[in-house]
Amino acid sequence: LEDRAQPAVYGFAVTPRRLPTPFMYGPQLIADRFDPRTQHWTADSVDPAWRGAPQGQHRVAFAGRLPPGESVLPMPMYGRLISVETEPEAAVVRTAGDLPMISAQVETTVRYEVALCEPPDFARATTALAPPALTRATVPDTDLPAECHALVDRVAGLDPLDRVLAVRDFVRANYRYDPTRFEDPRLAGWLRRVSRGRANAQLAALHAARDGQHLGAGVCYELNVLVVELLRRSGVPAAVATGWVFERGQVDEPDHLWAVALLGTDIGPRWMPVDAASTRDGRPLRVRPRTAARWRGMLPDKQKRAPKPAAWSNRKARVDAVPLPLSDLVRVARHVEALTGEDLPDEGALRERCRALLADPKTAQKLAELLRDG
Repeated sequence: LEDRAQPAVYGFAVTPRRLPTPFMYGPQLIADRFDPRTQHWTADSVDPAWRGAPQGQHRVAFAGRLPPGESVLPMPMYGRLISVETEPEAAVVRTAGDLPMISAQVETTVRYEVALCEPPDFARATTALAPPALTRATVPDTDLPAECHALVDRVAGLDPLDRVLAVRDFVRANYRYDPTRFEDPRLAGWLRRVSRGRANAQLAALHAARDGQHLGAGVCYELNVLVVELLRRSGVPAAVATGWVFERGQVDEPDHLWAVALLGTDIGPRWMPVDAASTRDGRPLRVRPRTAARWRGMLPDKQKRAPKPAAWSNRKARVDAVPLPLSDLVRVARHVEALTGEDLPDEGALRERCRALLADPKTAQKLAELLRDG
């Protein structure tokens, strides 16, 4: 695995070169709480059980070298660790997020096998009950363009999966993936100035790049933070995930950020990966090219076929043609809250309440009569 005449290179290579969705994504951290003071995401109320799934028929075996110290083992989403072997012997522990971690005093060879479990059937997903942190907006309404509010209104009433896919497709179609805008020091300095003091600096920098064709430009961080924002405003609990992507055959460290939506399934609430920083066929886009690595991953010889992509991974959303004026009613409610001092629910709960009011013909008629009477 290693040429002794060369400096040690740590990481792993995966065969087949690309695992299908959702196994393509290996989250190291799933974070639900955004702190506007530090501009950082942290894990506040994420349950490790939301990663679990029943055992499946497919296996992936990994082998490679790790440096001294503590190293989290890359694990495909909905993967379950079966066995670990180290040489020389090292401790295998679990992180707070229930991921396997090797703690070694010297350079260590590691071999481990992972079961790729059957992912949930998100096609029949329901809205999951979730902690408030997963539905809380990170920016005020005025920090998002009108097109984003129109999208949130348009997906009201859709089933949860179609809401998720509609948000992903909207960001893909209306925002530009552009890593070059961060390479010019003058432009980077200007972006820091225009985003300073904003509730979410990444979303401010994203929309500062609006042009005649796109609502903004950024890389995986900015695009998928926007996905999380729009999912939460659409009533879908969501968080950011950072970690590995197993699709180029070479991985040495976590280098991608994507969104995860928490949906209700027949086995309980489960994460669905949502990546707007990707091509239409689902290939993630990342800034830094990967270097050659020393880990190898392979499907065992006895296994003839790789797992197929999940049926929902490239599905298109079915969006209603006539949107509800949901954002308008939410803004009215927030204005009344400011005038009266009444404490209304958080963003997600308020939007669900407003959606229910607009969907009820009798209540909608009363609202119309109230407005007509001035």
